[in-house]
Amino acid sequence: IAFIVLAQFGCSQDTLESQYDTHAVAEASGAMQRGWLPEWLPRTATRIHERHNMDASARMWVADVPVGVEVVLPASCSPVKATTASKPPFERDWWPVGAPTSTDLANSYLVFQCADSYVGLAAQGGRLVGWSRT
Repeated sequence: IAFIVLAQFGCSQDTLESQYDTHAVAEASGAMQRGWLPEWLPRTATRIHERHNMDASARMWVADVPVGVEVVLPASCSPVKATTASKPPFERDWWPVGAPTSTDLANSYLVFQCADSYVGLAAQGGRLVGWSRT
């Protein structure tokens, strides 16, 4: 059963959080069109969580993808060291602890900068994370 959960947290009423069981549910909700999730997110993505602040344009998201699914990032994305990436804008229990900017987990994620956003691909596959502070 697919569902969407929208809740307000923190001080700002413009910070919203959503959960989607599948890519299709996220897409139907307009999450990609509004820029909360990337258009290139694989259609096989599941267990998608995202949080965004509409005033600050800060956002972060995480999604599971089947191991072996090819993830095609935009051509504008370039690899960066995980430890040089900005920290995610929020702290959430669904975010992988320390990922992917901590030195402990830097080897577990391949990190890319895509314009003003960062994307982390789990080195062993199966998990994508993304965030932007602007």
